[in-house]
Amino acid sequence: MKDPIVITPPDLLAVLPLDYVKQHARIEYVDDDSLITGWLWTAYKVAEDYQRRTLLTTTYQVGLDCFPSGAITVRPPVVSVDEIAFVDSSGNDEQMDLNTVDVDPYCCPGKIYPYPGNSWPNLMSGLANAVTLTYTAGSSSLTPNTVSAICLLVSFLNENREAASELSLKQIPFGVKTLLKLDSWGSYS
Repeated sequence: MKDPIVITPPDLLAVLPLDYVKQHARIEYVDDDSLITGWLWTAYKVAEDYQRRTLLTTTYQVGLDCFPSGAITVRPPVVSVDEIAFVDSSGNDEQMDLNTVDVDPYCCPGKIYPYPGNSWPNLMSGLANAVTLTYTAGSSSLTPNTVSAICLLVSFLNENREAASELSLKQIPFGVKTLLKLDSWGSYS
């Protein structure tokens, strides 16, 4: 499946304020606030990718060349399907009745599929992105483990601003990976 485009990003700074992150990292100056905000977003993305799920409420859009034979799989946890637009076999732009699809919010990866007795519509053959799926995934909060991991990573990035170091850096026990693994959904393809 293609990578989705973020339509509505998460409100990360409302959930994890910059002042909290700076306090954790023992940063008392304001000169680098924009830089630290960038590291906060980087650490958030690392946490999302490591846990293989959407952490905070985000709206995505993804184009598909065709409907699958079964479920459409997306990054969990799926909160809602907002729109399924498609080009039908006659070349007309259509929208699928969302009352005919179901979402398994607990499945990993998230699954969107037609209700029993329904099927995916027929599409115009050979058209790239004949289907456009818009969906929302994520949660309204972060777990304490994930917050700690993000703050640790921001602190690390603040202390190590170069791409290389003469120091031999070592992972700390119960560091970022350990904390993120505690809330990981495991692997899926």
